[in-house]
Amino acid sequence: MPLEPTPLINQSKFWLTLLGISAVLFITVLMGAMYRRHEIKAKPRAQKWAVWLSVVMSVWSLVTLEATILVMNMDLIDRLSYIPLSLRLYLFMPLILVGLTASIFMMTILAWKNKYWTLPRRVYYTFVTLAAVTLCLFFYHWNLLGWHFG
Repeated sequence: MPLEPTPLINQSKFWLTLLGISAVLFITVLMGAMYRRHEIKAKPRAQKWAVWLSVVMSVWSLVTLEATILVMNMDLIDRLSYIPLSLRLYLFMPLILVGLTASIFMMTILAWKNKYWTLPRRVYYTFVTLAAVTLCLFFYHWNLLGWHFG
C-alpha cells in the first residue's frame, strides 16, 4: 500500500492554525470596540457602520466556530443514522457568515477608497476581512456551506 503525504490544504494543523489566528483577530475586534465605544460614537456614520459591521461579523464568526465544535463533537450514531435538527439549523450559520463577509469586504473597499481611518487601522480592518474570508474558505473546503445531503 503506497503512502503519499497529505497536501497542506487537507491537513488539520493548517486549518487549525488559520482558525486560531482568525479567532484572535475577532476577539481583538470585540475588545477594541468595547474599549473605544465612546470614540466610535463620535465618528461619521459610514465609519460607525464599518466598525459595527466588523463587530457583528466577529461575534457571528466566533459563535459559528463554537457551533462547529459542538456539532463535530455530536454523538457519532446521531450523525450517521439521521440528520438531527441541530445540524440542519447549524448549516444556516456559515451561509449567514458568507453574507456578512461579503458585506465587510465591500466596506473594506470603501474604507480604503474614502480613507476612513489611519493607515494602520485600515490594514487591521483588512486583516479582519481576510480572517472572515479564511473562515468562509474553511467551511467551503470541508463542505459545511449549505446542505449536501438528500
